[in-house]
Amino acid sequence: MLNMKKIYALLMLTLPFLGFAQNTHVVTFKVNTANITVGPNGIYAGGGVIGGSDAVALSDPDGDGIWEGTDTLDGTAGGNFIFFNSPTGSSDWGTKEGLAGLPCADPANFDDRIMPTFTQDTTLEFCFGTCATSTVCPPPPPTPHVTFVVDMTEYSGSYTTVYVNGTFNSWCGTCNPMTDPDGDSIWTTTLALDTGSMEWKFTLDGWTAQENFTAGTSCTVTNGGFTNRGGTVVTDEVLKGVCFNECYSCDTNEVYATFQVNMENETVDSTGLFVGGGSGMGGPTDNMLENIAGTSMWTATFVKPVGFHSDYIFLNGFNSGWGTKENLAGLPCAYGQWNDRTTDTMLTDWSIRTCYEVCSTDGLCPAPAVQQNIHFVVDMNSPKAPTSFTQPYVSGNFNSWSGDAMPMTDADGDNVWEYTAMIDQGTALEYKFTLDNWAAQEQFDITTADSLCTQDFGGFVNRVYTVGTADDSLVFCFNYCESTCNGVGFGEEDLNFTVMPNPANDVLNIIGRSSEKMTVEVISLNGRTMMNESTQSGSVKLNVSFLPRALYLVHITQGDTHQYSRVSLN
Repeated sequence: MLNMKKIYALLMLTLPFLGFAQNTHVVTFKVNTANITVGPNGIYAGGGVIGGSDAVALSDPDGDGIWEGTDTLDGTAGGNFIFFNSPTGSSDWGTKEGLAGLPCADPANFDDRIMPTFTQDTTLEFCFGTCATSTVCPPPPPTPHVTFVVDMTEYSGSYTTVYVNGTFNSWCGTCNPMTDPDGDSIWTTTLALDTGSMEWKFTLDGWTAQENFTAGTSCTVTNGGFTNRGGTVVTDEVLKGVCFNECYSCDTNEVYATFQVNMENETVDSTGLFVGGGSGMGGPTDNMLENIAGTSMWTATFVKPVGFHSDYIFLNGFNSGWGTKENLAGLPCAYGQWNDRTTDTMLTDWSIRTCYEVCSTDGLCPAPAVQQNIHFVVDMNSPKAPTSFTQPYVSGNFNSWSGDAMPMTDADGDNVWEYTAMIDQGTALEYKFTLDNWAAQEQFDITTADSLCTQDFGGFVNRVYTVGTADDSLVFCFNYCESTCNGVGFGEEDLNFTVMPNPANDVLNIIGRSSEKMTVEVISLNGRTMMNESTQSGSVKLNVSFLPRALYLVHITQGDTHQYSRVSLN
């Protein structure tokens, strides 16, 4: 009996430890370092419930950028932890990832991560410095570009170049020269800077001369006995233009106007990029823009009187006749009879960050339109074609209805002419085939079978088609909606065949005039054959349930008799 009591007492003593062991599990940490440069000491997990800044060493043996390591933790305890980049010891907290302001940071615990609870061995996946819940890192946010503007018109000393120096370039002296391309003493530069607070000042010829501020001046901050300009980088910004060694412009009756345009989707002409126009921005070649190094953005800054307002336009290439101006016709930012842009009335500094031929105001350009090869084919063996012509063309809204921009070719001499154009996906086309630069053209009657492939645009009846997500061919007989000229002229008025029901849904019945062999072709409005079936009997039942709901042309042939019928699928 005594021995049984001892055993029972021993079990009671060990129960708490057994319970603790049941809550302890192996945690595998994985963190992707794609958005950072890993230091020489590697990546660690630590802080909070894990320990110091070098508590758990992670490794990346396969070199894929995903660092991994394990620790044994109480799964019910929760707590905090964080990752470190190349700490030099257990208290190197300056190497921890920065999560401040992010939703996965715990502001009550040094912006560390929050340890989830778990009841078994578990793997936790992260991306360094982000709130991603896997080892797939989101793309890093774009680095803000900040434009500095300083007016040197009141500086009486001599100098060669103005520089901007600050915490962002370690006050290096000559790292960031500014430019004044038009010689008006307004110097500018645009730099890619990390977000956060910064200090800076303008200097001359390195550190030969510099701005000197009195502590407490409105635009300055004082740290460690040094008084500099101060601010915070949040996003792309054109800073207020200032007079050298002042917090304001040199003349209270003047403002600084900065024009910036993104050329991401364009090839900039070798002769340069310009801004001009309106009543106050000069001619088409008066004002050349500069490229912001390392970007597709171009910029220029001008001094203008308070209250200045003008239309303006960007021009890609030197042309004294405005022939290189961007085309804004039909866009909401197009202003006046010339479809130019227009400024605000400038009561303070003014700037625009836009995209060439786009109305954006954030400097971003939309992804370039996806284009498709649209192959136009016209069969000139048509009873409605002129007996004499030299050259067919494709004319439409996509080439401003030019009579000679898209000449067609007939390589094999069969009088079937072709032209392939690259046209933006989703474009609603209006077009027709023309001859010898509008000497002749297709003429459609919307009240007839011509309505199968055309639309009336206020008295102008043109072919219609919307560019889809793949290359396509538009094949027609001249002045007909049929794809070839074989059998054209046999209109619906012949009515040798019965096509029913119309509109149709899933099944279309065609009944012939006799019991002999019959061929039925279902043709889309762009001339593409969607179905082609033959039957030895005088009738056919077509399953049209898989076809897109639209209007189609049904071409029926039986012996030497043809018929074209319009059928709507609903």
